[in-house]
Amino acid sequence: MVDKVLEVHVRDGDNVVVVDLVGDIDLHVVPLVKEKIEPLIAAGKNRLIMNMGKVKYLSSAGIGALLRKKAEARESGGDIKFVNLSRTLRKTFELLGISGLLEVFDTEEAAIGSFG
Repeated sequence: MVDKVLEVHVRDGDNVVVVDLVGDIDLHVVPLVKEKIEPLIAAGKNRLIMNMGKVKYLSSAGIGALLRKKAEARESGGDIKFVNLSRTLRKTFELLGISGLLEVFDTEEAAIGSFG
């Protein structure tokens, strides 16, 4: 059996950091997501965009981890916004009733502009 692998690529912009996630986000890879995001927030890079365009599956553990990191970013004066969600992920957010808690954009440019 092959372990699921998640790739996390960080692109540090002028005022916003884009985090590209590639693969499935489940209980087994949540520590990797935390490992990549926590140092950014701790360093004051708390305006984050999570590019979900290549995420096919997001478990409840993954959703919980992203919501916790969003709360941490907001506590430090920033935020986490989401782009490129598949139709399936958007539907999942709606069914779970969390779409109102998240700011979702179609493009990175729109998400970056939303920071003001």
